[in-house]
Amino acid sequence: MIGEHFHRLSLDSKTKEHFIRELDRGGDITGKEFNDIVNDAHEKGLINSQKAEKIKDIVK
Repeated sequence: MIGEHFHRLSLDSKTKEHFIRELDRGGDITGKEFNDIVNDAHEKGLINSQKAEKIKDIVK
């Protein structure tokens, strides 16, 4: 899902690893769960709020 958009988002390797790790935790995830993962990355300082919104918009 997000893997195909990494190049468009210009995410660094630490941020990519965060998403891969969280998304690999299991099965299908809901939109809310995905948004929680994005929000967690923002809270951890991996992405700024603009990047968080861009990720959410791209993956909708």
